[in-house]
Amino acid sequence: MGRIQDDNQTSIHVPSEMLATIDKIAAVMERDRTWVILRALRHYLENGEGREIREDAAGLASLDRGEGVGFETVMDEVDEIICKAKARKTASPGSRSAV
Repeated sequence: MGRIQDDNQTSIHVPSEMLATIDKIAAVMERDRTWVILRALRHYLENGEGREIREDAAGLASLDRGEGVGFETVMDEVDEIICKAKARKTASPGSRSAV
């Protein structure tokens, strides 16, 4: 059974040297240009800068809704973590004490 796709067509201007590289990859992979370009776009959107931009936008929207944590709260938690780490270090059997 075939998969129904909601495809749209768009046009972009691509520098000649980039298009040549795309064509070389397509030839090696025995695919067409569209396949190579779609793979590159998917990678950008899912794993690259496009993903980071979406995550940043979601974080900013969260802050705009007042869902953030205040600076003082974060610093209190950091101080607590540091104190616990120092306590563990001084309590460990191999630790050296200042004389």
